[in-house]
Amino acid sequence: MDCPQIRDAFLNGVAPAEEQVKPHLAGCSQCRELFEQGAELGRNLAAQTRVVLPAAADDFFAEIEGKLARETGPRAWLRSRPSLLRLSFVLLPLLDLVPDPVLPGGERVAEIRLGADAASGARPFAPPLAIP
Repeated sequence: MDCPQIRDAFLNGVAPAEEQVKPHLAGCSQCRELFEQGAELGRNLAAQTRVVLPAAADDFFAEIEGKLARETGPRAWLRSRPSLLRLSFVLLPLLDLVPDPVLPGGERVAEIRLGADAASGARPFAPPLAIP
């Protein structure tokens, strides 16, 4: 049993049997603290999470969904498009400025291979920039 499994067990209201977690506890001081004094800390943290997290998370996501539903204009239109099309709206104008930019993962744009229809709905917004 490892850290995520122990966390999930506590969140489900069950403290894992010590025999199951004993090998893991030997090398993990954080999980060992959860099991001290009859697993009191682990049970208390799980109880607090169950009380606070669901209500706060539901309100948070409801607020975001409401804001997205009310949004209008170009951002809302672009957000409603498939991911590859949104990517092309960013990359196509960028390629006018920098022919082969490096992406955050270190990969170059010229190395990306998309399907033939990846930018099928993309149209230039303006003519390409002329760089003297």
